[in-house]
Amino acid sequence: MKKIFITLSAALSFTSVTQATYAEVFQLDKKTEKPIYILELVEKKVGSNIEIESVFKLDDKPQLKESGKINEATAEILEYKVTQLQTKEKGTVDVFDEKIRIKYEVEGKPEQIKEIKKPKVLVAPANFERWLKVNFEKLKKDKTTVIDFLIWDRMETLKFKVTYLGLNEENGKKVHQFKMNIDNFLIASIISPIKISMSEDMTKIQRFQGRLGVKEKDGASYKNFDGDVIYFY
Repeated sequence: MKKIFITLSAALSFTSVTQATYAEVFQLDKKTEKPIYILELVEKKVGSNIEIESVFKLDDKPQLKESGKINEATAEILEYKVTQLQTKEKGTVDVFDEKIRIKYEVEGKPEQIKEIKKPKVLVAPANFERWLKVNFEKLKKDKTTVIDFLIWDRMETLKFKVTYLGLNEENGKKVHQFKMNIDNFLIASIISPIKISMSEDMTKIQRFQGRLGVKEKDGASYKNFDGDVIYFY
């Protein structure tokens, strides 16, 4: 019994919840009194990695679930999983030294598997905030950089340009502001840039404005949803 207790204690000390976050999700440019979705996130430190779990909820019912494993020091994404309950889609992404394996399935159809070359700078929804933290000083100096962003349901990555907009005031707080837009003129013309606000000490995301993985009900189907996400800690 003593040996089991020691093993359990070691496991608990090895894994710790470092941050729990709650966010309210409104439709972009259509602020309503009540949020449309609620976003809940939990971040855990497991050894040298960070594990993140997030859930978008509507009337307390999960609509989209995401999880990721990230190297704490480098912000490199190691694993990423997503379950889109609205559209009944699932994605699993495993990252290796030189390649990415993407598994995609939608209810009623065979699973698809695709392997692509791992880009130099791979960013996904799960590691984007930490990537900003780790690369902030360089981005602050260079102002702009290009990343490969994972689009799991298309089973590919797309190049995005990330721009540092400076330290500005937003809702009475000083925040570092960033803009991210697709580095392709034709696609960028139909998808609005994403805007991100981080706390002055770069420890916490404050606001996200742009395309989200959760969808908007449109009759019998769903359409893409651009949201305004306000975070609370």
